[in-house]
Amino acid sequence: MAGYRTLLELIAERQLGILGEVKTREVFREAGLSLDTSRKLPGDEPGLDHLRVLTEKLFDKYGPVPIMGCKIPVKHLAKSEGLELPKLLR
Repeated sequence: MAGYRTLLELIAERQLGILGEVKTREVFREAGLSLDTSRKLPGDEPGLDHLRVLTEKLFDKYGPVPIMGCKIPVKHLAKSEGLELPKLLR
């Protein structure tokens, strides 16, 4: 079963193609998350609040393009796993 970790890692993967490595890592850091060298989230299982904070940071810093770039795949995965999404990803 996929969880919020999987959703966040999917967002990281998409943002690497949109924003690039430096900006993606920076916005994850600002949201209180970190990506390891293999671009995975280490540590405890993140939750809905982590996803909300990250999407708000992405939108505030870079506008709607990063959100649009990951919205559809994140929405599909969340629906298939029964996971709630924050407002910006609905």
